Amino acid sequence: MHTAYDQVELSRQAFNRWINTKDREHVSWLARYLNKNKVAQRLLVEHALKSIGEDGNGRVVVKDDRGHVVEKMAVLDALCGSEGAKLTARIKTAWNQHKYRTKLRLTNQKNINMVLSTRAIENLKTLSENLYKPQNKVIEDLIQEKLLLLAEKGQLRQPSPSIEALQMPETNIIQPEPLSLSLAGANLYESKANADEAPLTKKYSKV
Repeated sequence: MHTAYDQVELSRQAFNRWINTKDREHVSWLARYLNKNKVAQRLLVEHALKSIGEDGNGRVVVKDDRGHVVEKMAVLDALCGSEGAKLTARIKTAWNQHKYRTKLRLTNQKNINMVLSTRAIENLKTLSENLYKPQNKVIEDLIQEKLLLLAEKGQLRQPSPSIEALQMPETNIIQPEPLSLSLAGANLYESKANADEAPLTKKYSKV
């Protein structure tokens, strides 16, 4: 049977593996989270950790230090019952979401939600597997191909900013010609002008 010390040690080892030794942002983010989260503060104070980093106001100050953060996460996970274990699980999820949002921002990407038919989803999966590309990359490539096709045909009425994102040279974009409609009376003035310029060929008999 594991003692409380054993449980803390196991949790400490797990968080040591989880927190990257070279990722300072990870440590700083966790320290900020533990300092601001009311549940974390209440649980840490309740478990007699006031002697370490106590600021005198009923709070536990979690230092921006990897070893200190690991220790506090281990205590929450192992010594604070199910509430502490659930909190550390939520913290892990929150960190993963933070990393994902940061990656999207740095790579100029955005997350969108859309509804597709079951058949479209199956076809997208098939394309992804056969092209050895992620599904989002397959969609991006299809969009690029369609834009290029419209540009070559002169059907791209309002060039999208996506064209610039695709780094297409401006010379490769064929500007569309004005739309020509055949309307009744549209060639009236042109016909009259042609008639005035054409030589008269009809002969009149003398009276």
